[in-house]
Amino acid sequence: MDGEPTGAGELGRTWRAGRHEIPGRACRHGVVTHFDGPRGLGIIRAEPGWDLPFHCVAVADGSRNAQVGALVTFTLRAGPDGRYEAWSIVPQGTVEPGAPWHT
Repeated sequence: MDGEPTGAGELGRTWRAGRHEIPGRACRHGVVTHFDGPRGLGIIRAEPGWDLPFHCVAVADGSRNAQVGALVTFTLRAGPDGRYEAWSIVPQGTVEPGAPWHT
């Protein structure tokens, strides 16, 4: 079943999301592909092609802002509706057009 522990992983948990196992609290990399400032909602495209939602409060520096095209690192957490969302988002720079993950 989605979102239930399936075995040992980082920090003792591995989560299953569909057919993919996600080590608990592992640092991930991705690119911000969408951000709606007034609503505070965005999407990060992560390896291996997952689109993960996030809310502006998940930006680690407290700015509540995310630049579209920014390369970021983040962790995963279960959101209010049980789906995974990006959390502890830290900008790492920008991605050139045509680079991997760029949309």
